[in-house]
Amino acid sequence: MGKGGMMPGLTEDGSLSNRNEIPRPVWEAAGKPLADFLGFFDYRDVNDKRKVNCRETEWTGTHHAVYDASLPFIREVNSVFKTCLPLEYSVQLDEVRKVADDLKIAGTVFQGCATQNSRGRRSDVHR
Repeated sequence: MGKGGMMPGLTEDGSLSNRNEIPRPVWEAAGKPLADFLGFFDYRDVNDKRKVNCRETEWTGTHHAVYDASLPFIREVNSVFKTCLPLEYSVQLDEVRKVADDLKIAGTVFQGCATQNSRGRRSDVHR
């Protein structure tokens, strides 16, 4: 989805949610791209743009065993990041230190990571 593709969702009572989402018709028109987000996700509150919220992603909460099994790989990516891009790593480390420990991937400078989930389809190349 491109910039501006997300908008406030609707709650069960029909009022606007404080969380943004991609509307189903937009997702379907885009060919139903599939990605999963491991870890934690921060987002601006649609009612107060100055407020940033953070939460465990829904996928992580429902697939905790898979998330736990992926941690050694994520930590290895963290190690490569630190070794190969020390300046960028340092900037990221400064930012992630502002985040509560229970809202980041332990032992890394990451809050989360996006994964392409082809579910039987060839994955597209990101440019």
